[in-house]
Amino acid sequence: MHSRLRATSIEGDRPAPAAGARGLGLAAAALLLCACASTVPERIRTPLPGSPPLTQVRQDPGAHLDVRVRWGGTIASIENEAERTSMQIVGRPLARNGRPRIEAPSQGRFLAVVPGFLDPAVFEQGREVTVVGTLRGTAQKDIGEYPYEFPVVVASDVYLWQPEPAYYAPPYPVFWPYPWGHPAYGPHPFYYW
Repeated sequence: MHSRLRATSIEGDRPAPAAGARGLGLAAAALLLCACASTVPERIRTPLPGSPPLTQVRQDPGAHLDVRVRWGGTIASIENEAERTSMQIVGRPLARNGRPRIEAPSQGRFLAVVPGFLDPAVFEQGREVTVVGTLRGTAQKDIGEYPYEFPVVVASDVYLWQPEPAYYAPPYPVFWPYPWGHPAYGPHPFYYW
């Protein structure tokens, strides 16, 4: 008759967890925490309650003075002045994480005024940016020869998004070089005669 030995915890009847299971649980918890971590600041990621969309502010700018907004888009131009920088931004709707949705149509343009200096080589035309700030009226500027009224946001937070990687699609059909189909997947569905 063989008796089986089992490890018990200090409390007595309950078996002690195996050292491997404990280590695996800690590794899984650490991986989960690292996966949830984001480098995007909380103020950029979180929508502001009561923040009007750019299209609504452009229709009636006077009704939205001193309102906090979170807007974003692509940089059209940047102008450094003595004590501040003005960014002309083509506004776009934001995704859940605060990143501008480039595929969405433009909502118009706005000016983001940032105290201090922003390097035009870094904040270059076409880059995606999200700003959080307070509406301070409008400014009349020209886009080419066309006079345009810009809502002005005095930005308290500015986040410049990293460019998304380009996706590569092969220039040949999926079943090339097998016109009869891939050996592992069978005949190509469009080659039935």
